[in-house]
Amino acid sequence: MTGRVAVLAAGIGLMWAASVSAQGTNLRALAEIGGGYASFVDDSPIPHGVVQGSARGYITPRLAIGPEFTYMRGPGSDRDWFLTGNLTVDLLPPERPAVLRPYVIAGGGVTHMMTRVGTGPFSSNEGTFTAGAGARIPAARGWYLAPEFRLGWELHWRANVTVGRTF
Repeated sequence: MTGRVAVLAAGIGLMWAASVSAQGTNLRALAEIGGGYASFVDDSPIPHGVVQGSARGYITPRLAIGPEFTYMRGPGSDRDWFLTGNLTVDLLPPERPAVLRPYVIAGGGVTHMMTRVGTGPFSSNEGTFTAGAGARIPAARGWYLAPEFRLGWELHWRANVTVGRTF
């Protein structure tokens, strides 16, 4: 397990470093933590609680990249985590005043699934992607709330709310 954590930490660090170095000296970044609900599509829906954290650095005034880690807890021993590199496009220019700042988001990476089956524990890794939309709503100086909806693979939908900070 320690090796997986080291690989995960290294991956997050590399994606963050790449996003920051791509910006030059005009640093503008976001950090978020949030949670919500997800449902995997199966014969019947499989509900999951969601906790996530992400960081993004802007490479243009409206385009940001960065890593995201998402943990999902389902029924029984069903656990999933996702590590993705995300691309976010703000739909309004930053200089335009707005109560809502809508955006679209897409990302790809790896997911690890763990559950108990009839013969015992089972786990697997596979590629994953998500895509969706949300809106940042200013809450206090430099802080915001962002409701968001996404679809992803392994086929699921999720609804989250994040608390974020701009730097």
